[in-house]
Amino acid sequence: MPFRVAATAIGVLAAMSWAYAVANWVAALRHRRPGLSVGHMLLGGTRSFDARSFTERGQPYRRRFLLGAALFGASLLAGMALVLVAAISAQGA
Repeated sequence: MPFRVAATAIGVLAAMSWAYAVANWVAALRHRRPGLSVGHMLLGGTRSFDARSFTERGQPYRRRFLLGAALFGASLLAGMALVLVAAISAQGA
């Protein structure tokens, strides 16, 4: 039972942080530097996350996107850790 609650909480955190990151990325794309196309931003690799790719108005959205992406990654790691703990505890039972 405690694993179900923890798994649900981690799943909700992952979904919400992913949605938060996507919403801020879409908002940041509206404030990209002149001359950068959406295609360049989507296919540009790590250059797409560089602060120089956005205007001053786009910087807060970029930072919030990075925060959401970091939270999403952390929730995935927490989910993997929970699966490992559940598997180890199931072997001992």
